[in-house]
Amino acid sequence: MTTPYPDSTELKDNFSIFHLALRHQVTYQTFKACYPRLEQHNWQLHEYLETDPYPKRQLQRTFLPKAILTPYAHESLFGQTWLDRVPGNSFAQQHKAVLKERLNPNGKICPYPENLLLTQKQDSETWWTNPLQLNFRDKILVFTIEWVDLWLFADNTGILAFKTKLKQVQKADQVSTPRLDDLNIFNRRLRYTGGPLGASQVMVRNANNPTQTIRFWEELAYTQWLGLNNQNNQNVLMLGQNKEKILDRYTRYSKLFTVAQMANIRSGESEFIWNRPITDPDFTAQADYTQFTNGQGSPQLHAYQHLMLNGYPNMRDMLLLEVATTSGEGQSWHGERKWQYDTHYVKRLLTNNSIKIWSYWNALALRDICAFISYDDNMPLLRKKQVESLYYPLYIFVYHQRFRLDCFSQEVIDYNLGDCVKSRNLLENFHAFHNQYCFNEVTVDFQGIEITDKMRQGLEVDNKYKVVEQEIKTISGFIDRKMQTGRQVLIAFLILAFYPFQYFGLGKVFHSLVEKSQIWQIVGLNVAFFLLIIWLFWWVVPRRLGFLCRLFARVYHRHQDNSP
Repeated sequence: MTTPYPDSTELKDNFSIFHLALRHQVTYQTFKACYPRLEQHNWQLHEYLETDPYPKRQLQRTFLPKAILTPYAHESLFGQTWLDRVPGNSFAQQHKAVLKERLNPNGKICPYPENLLLTQKQDSETWWTNPLQLNFRDKILVFTIEWVDLWLFADNTGILAFKTKLKQVQKADQVSTPRLDDLNIFNRRLRYTGGPLGASQVMVRNANNPTQTIRFWEELAYTQWLGLNNQNNQNVLMLGQNKEKILDRYTRYSKLFTVAQMANIRSGESEFIWNRPITDPDFTAQADYTQFTNGQGSPQLHAYQHLMLNGYPNMRDMLLLEVATTSGEGQSWHGERKWQYDTHYVKRLLTNNSIKIWSYWNALALRDICAFISYDDNMPLLRKKQVESLYYPLYIFVYHQRFRLDCFSQEVIDYNLGDCVKSRNLLENFHAFHNQYCFNEVTVDFQGIEITDKMRQGLEVDNKYKVVEQEIKTISGFIDRKMQTGRQVLIAFLILAFYPFQYFGLGKVFHSLVEKSQIWQIVGLNVAFFLLIIWLFWWVVPRRLGFLCRLFARVYHRHQDNSP
């Protein structure tokens, strides 16, 4: 395949982390039934939660969130309860005890429920530990799954995350190193989940035994990892088999965090071409480079320099955009006209969402995909696993914020506009979310600050927060006004109802009965009265409050209709 770019787009290294947002009901109350299901589906505590972590602590898998997160952000994400702080005679007992302790709302170590981070056991018999094949036309993309994580947050949201690496490409009995176009095809195909109402038909095969074929999302992710589509209803999320209640109903794709290591950019003419702006019509780079090195300059070259200074996209920008949108190689600017991006649109995306800190790597954080490209082997993005160990926890933190806000938007919908209990619980949960996850600074690392800001910009977290906050305040205020009107009418009704007692002298009758009663009878009557009140508030009122809310709403509407 020929490339419109000045150098080969062959990859030296790559990986992609797919994220699927979900809901769960794994709580302290459901833990007894949930734990056997976790064991059945090979989930265990993540090794990061085994001992109190330090920035330089060595793990089997490179994972250093404490080196990038502020102490408050780290505690909100990982809690305070570690495996070595929980007593147990064996690792299995400690493992079960620490999971239960982290879910305990009145724990001995932490006085509130903490998040869980689980990971899949990589046994030799596990199907997904073998290399897998994904077919696309005449190509066979061979990839591996490095690990699978399950984040279960205490607010009943979660994220299923797994890391893949594209190993090689097979075509007509020839094996080649993956190119950037192959990575885009792989990401575009695999990230399609079908959503909660659809079914993904992404088929993969066991590379060691190609006769074994499986639907990736339906049979591997949903069934083997999460227990969905299980006839015995052994769902590890404790929400039954209805995918619409579990998965994000507004998307058919998983979020993607992808990284590519390109060959080193050669200095001189190659670097000049990589950094030239995209124009139509094209120009002869070699002639302009010769003029540039000789100190000469044509009007055309000055025009290109003007475009560069004004932030118009160059070849490196377009290559990054193709990775962040899983487009075909060169199609965004050099392919068919119908697939080419408008340069003003690309400029706006790059201005708002691009991450440019160093000369030889850049990134782009969009709504669905966050993409990194490195053009130098010495950059630590992949060589030192910087992206996986530091920036992956940042993406989890930001993506959880976005998904929780989406859940609030769905929960705020109340067609009757009369459930005051739901309104107050929603407002309380929103304030709890704000206190635990909304920090001015998630990290103090200068790279981390820039990357986090762009991730939030790409996922539109700040805008969504303002919208949800206003929605909750508006609905809560409206319901409170309805309840206030209803209470006023109810008080007036009670005054009118008890007025006859005073008018006909029945109050004196009750007073005389009290005077003739003995002290133990009066005390018993008061105790019975208070027990009745407690019973009403704890048992009857919650079950009748819906009726009262609807009654108050009707009174409110009649009051509004009769008001001048």
